[in-house]
Amino acid sequence: MVSMVDDFHVGANGFAQAMLWPAIVKILSTYLSQLRSVKALVNISTSVAAGTFATYVVADLVLTISSWHMVFYAASAVMGIAAVVWYFGNSTLEKHVVPREHTKIADVKSIENINKSSPLSFSRLIMVSGLPLAAFAVVLHGMLRDGVTAWTPTLINAQFDMGTSSAILITAVVSLISICGVYLSHLLNMRLVKNEVMTAAILIGIAVLAFILLAVGGTHNIIVLLLALAMAISVMHGINTMLISMVPLYFADIGRAASVTGAMNAFTYLGSDISSYAIGFITLGFGWVLT
Repeated sequence: MVSMVDDFHVGANGFAQAMLWPAIVKILSTYLSQLRSVKALVNISTSVAAGTFATYVVADLVLTISSWHMVFYAASAVMGIAAVVWYFGNSTLEKHVVPREHTKIADVKSIENINKSSPLSFSRLIMVSGLPLAAFAVVLHGMLRDGVTAWTPTLINAQFDMGTSSAILITAVVSLISICGVYLSHLLNMRLVKNEVMTAAILIGIAVLAFILLAVGGTHNIIVLLLALAMAISVMHGINTMLISMVPLYFADIGRAASVTGAMNAFTYLGSDISSYAIGFITLGFGWVLT
């Protein structure tokens, strides 16, 4: 019975979190121009890394002075405050900013081979836009982004016996450094590549090098381990910015930015769920190097 209740709580928490990002993209793409939407989303994307850092620090502090139950109460208090700020902040935005008008489907040149005279369903949009391939990449990204972050304290503690508290604090610092990945990926895309999907592909290549470095030297040297982890987590946040934030903006003019973001977000969480079990299974059976 306790297990079922816990599963319900986890599921409800995940559902609530998944609803946030599509709403943010919808609001920004509605009330801001394309250029300002991009800048705003890049800045907001750093909140993921900053929030991860704050979570580890607060969790470690609460665990030091109290029990693990209080970690959830502390998180609830923070989210309650955030909800109030969100409500009044968004109300102010709606009063002072006029929504930008959406163009017709016929004016969207990036989506070709569509019968412009008929309404565009979401299923049709998925098939003609190449989103299934992007979704596959997003699943892999979710496995790496959340899997690496979640298992980092365990890896540090297992390889270097630093204790749970120290491992959590080190993970917090590494997560904070990953904010750089958001801005560097945006800079790479705007100045050089100018293609969000290709930028994400380049970042995945960098992540491959980071994981090779981690496998070769990270299990024996704490400096190499932290460097590789910081590089991997940073580029994962950059990939998240490109695929979950930037790409959906191309669908804003046909009113599908939130739908695309929601779909991509769902695949991210699918990857995260897979990694939660897969990394633990592989590690127990074959060790950290193979993982």
